[in-house]
Amino acid sequence: IILDVDSTKTQTHGHQEASAYIYHYGVNGYHPMMINEYNTKLLLSSNFRTGAAYSSNGFINELKEVLAHLDRKGKTVSMRGDSAFYNTEFMDYMHHEDIQYYIRAKSYEKIQNMIIEHLEDNGIDYLNYTNQEPYYGEIEYSPKSLSTPCRYVFKVFPAQDKQLTMFPVIYCIITNDMKRSCEDICDFYEERGNSENFTKELKDDFDGDNVGHHDFEKNCFQFMISSLCYNFYHLFRILV
Repeated sequence: IILDVDSTKTQTHGHQEASAYIYHYGVNGYHPMMINEYNTKLLLSSNFRTGAAYSSNGFINELKEVLAHLDRKGKTVSMRGDSAFYNTEFMDYMHHEDIQYYIRAKSYEKIQNMIIEHLEDNGIDYLNYTNQEPYYGEIEYSPKSLSTPCRYVFKVFPAQDKQLTMFPVIYCIITNDMKRSCEDICDFYEERGNSENFTKELKDDFDGDNVGHHDFEKNCFQFMISSLCYNFYHLFRILV
């Protein structure tokens, strides 16, 4: 079972209730949070939130609700999320729930410096690598507020033309998966981009982006109907 969590926007126009400016997107709107199951494309959580909600607000409660209805017996559960979900409380919770998490690490200077030191200590010249064939590695680090084991896995490659590059692109993931290789973890994480297409399908094909009412609750109800129609479609696709 592969769960992908992400936030999205539904743009508003005028003075709609609970709408707010979302700096991440640069528009006024609402800020839903979605949890998809990657293999089936099913939407397991569709939390329609106010525009002022931060990307990860309410994540633990939504995940608890999903897990309460999920048949996990004999199955591995994985969770992927972007840097908005880089939160040690979230990671500890998922570890204790026996969930393998893969979260994009925030670009803190300390982590970046440790990766640069790793390259220097191992004589790695990132200019010899490319976006298509990057250098993979990991560093020994754990946030003080994290009480469970983790790994920091990364890949680096030149940001642009080799003659103009001063600093590498550093792409870092924190995980409690102790078995997969660094390359496999990075590749697995990047597959979550397909879940963004599932959300796009909800909004484009099932009218999930249509929030034309003034009342927040009416817009929430309309979004739930779109989510339900999306799931019906994919359930029929699975069963027929």
